[in-house]
Amino acid sequence: IDGELWMFRIDWIVEKGRCARWRGPDIDHMEKAEDGIYPPETGLGWFLGGMWFDPSERKLYSPLHVEQEGSDRFHPAGGWSSRKIALATSTDKGKTWKYEGDIITPETYFFNREYYKFSGAYYGNGVCDFGYYADLRNGYFYIFPEESWYIKGQWGALWGVRAARSAIADKMAPGTWSYFYDGNWDEPALAGRSTLVAPSHFWGVIYSEYLDQYLCVFPSNKDPWGGPYAHNVDGVMIGACSDLAKQDWVWGYCPEAMFGFMKLFNEAGTDVNTCGQTFRHYGYFADNTFRRVDFTLKKEPIKTSNWTPRYSFEPHPESSDPIIGRKTKIVGSSSTEMKYSGSWAEKNEPESYQGKVRESNTPGSSLAFSFPGPDIYWRAVRSPAGGKADVYIDDVLRKTVDCFS
Repeated sequence: IDGELWMFRIDWIVEKGRCARWRGPDIDHMEKAEDGIYPPETGLGWFLGGMWFDPSERKLYSPLHVEQEGSDRFHPAGGWSSRKIALATSTDKGKTWKYEGDIITPETYFFNREYYKFSGAYYGNGVCDFGYYADLRNGYFYIFPEESWYIKGQWGALWGVRAARSAIADKMAPGTWSYFYDGNWDEPALAGRSTLVAPSHFWGVIYSEYLDQYLCVFPSNKDPWGGPYAHNVDGVMIGACSDLAKQDWVWGYCPEAMFGFMKLFNEAGTDVNTCGQTFRHYGYFADNTFRRVDFTLKKEPIKTSNWTPRYSFEPHPESSDPIIGRKTKIVGSSSTEMKYSGSWAEKNEPESYQGKVRESNTPGSSLAFSFPGPDIYWRAVRSPAGGKADVYIDDVLRKTVDCFS
């Protein structure tokens, strides 16, 4: 901004609501500026990856990591708060911020307290903890959010990185972002489908004019990671990509750089978008642990690693990713495909699918649903008001399910 490098930080647990600001000629000579205030609508949220300044508007645009249930961060279900990415803007260099709305959410979004709605032993925790890059050469903003899954009742997440983009001309506005899915960018980033592009913590991206390649350094780990699984850290990866529109990354192993949050700069520490033959990697983690590593690039074949996701859990029918899920169809209680008989009452239920539920306390009431395929999941809610249900498949009684609890 105006020839200066600016850095912003949200202190997300201590001193909630404060936005710390620094300014200087380069990353090594920053001075503290007056604190700002970030938008209260985000709850528990903070800046990650980077942001964009529009000089014509004198306006900052920043993707914002949001944890929807921040006040209930460590839920007994195990894991953190459900996560998504929102947009915030500022016209006074970060002193005050305006919440503009959500820009990226997972395909199936639930709050942590609703983890029982997921089939199997895992539940989705949203997308966030993202890397960010402004591809000024080709006219797109890119965000690389991490989707995470948690083991029900335990600590330890299973991570996978997605990709979303928005045209720079659209200025990050909600509704303009699309997910990368099966080689195309046709899926909306608000609850659309997406493809895994990398495993684990895709945070640092920069473009090398020397190589004519996009570069990424990210911390690597085995799944799950965190809590009792903290020992599953196994190095740092460096990747190269010819075209962000194709997401054609090739990965190699780099043992020198430090595991943790990170940022990439040019050799002078003044630019986060473009570098030459050399660039800097800054890694930082708990207790202000910090390390700087300087990279020198060479035009030689990279010693590649077969860096595929190392998931070790059952498929999730909620996910469109063919690696971790089966293709499914979710039908709400108000759908015309649901055939009811007997006495049923519909009521609004904001936390249920499409905000509606139907209930019956009349013996003999039933519903029918037809579908092709080998599998069906019925997610019944157990409660003191729950009764018994006879489940028929292809006109054969398979089981009587007791929903009383």
